[in-house]
Amino acid sequence: MLEEFRKNWQDYNVYCDGPASSPGALIFDPKNDDRNLIGYQYIKLSKEDSVRLAIVQLEFQLDFVPMLYKIFDEERNFYGYVLMARDLPAPRRVDPKTLELPAFQSTFHVP
Repeated sequence: MLEEFRKNWQDYNVYCDGPASSPGALIFDPKNDDRNLIGYQYIKLSKEDSVRLAIVQLEFQLDFVPMLYKIFDEERNFYGYVLMARDLPAPRRVDPKTLELPAFQSTFHVP
């Protein structure tokens, strides 16, 4: 799946919990639907180099094993993916079409 994100990153709105050089979480929100998955205080990555760097940095963290989560709402509608170095926090409903992850406290930086 991570290889698909590297190749097709333009198909997603990609959000990072901080600098791409030291991420703790990445959101991949598909552009081809009417739903939004965002993160509180997350930064939108708009360049391929930044997306690739963030993925590599998360893949090779020595202290944590990153997990890829699929995010669904209470009605089982798919919202996107989250690559995260820790357990997934519960998303909250912002509006009928948007879920938001809380601010992620990365062990590598302070937002």
